[in-house]
Amino acid sequence: MSGSDGPVSILHVDDDPDLGDLVAHYLESDRTDADYRVTTETSPAAALERIRADGDGFDCVISDYNMPAMNGIE
Repeated sequence: MSGSDGPVSILHVDDDPDLGDLVAHYLESDRTDADYRVTTETSPAAALERIRADGDGFDCVISDYNMPAMNGIE
């Protein structure tokens, strides 16, 4: 986990790429005092692969719930 040693690492999962860009821009902008690094995946399956590959590389996962083939909880 990144924590106080660096930016908060967030995995954002949403099948709408435009929303993914918007969320990343908002979190990474100067609107907050925190430092965030956002990785966006538009496929739940790709997000699961990324989590498995990165292990503890993410501090937080933000996921859409209603996506094709899999929901945000699965």
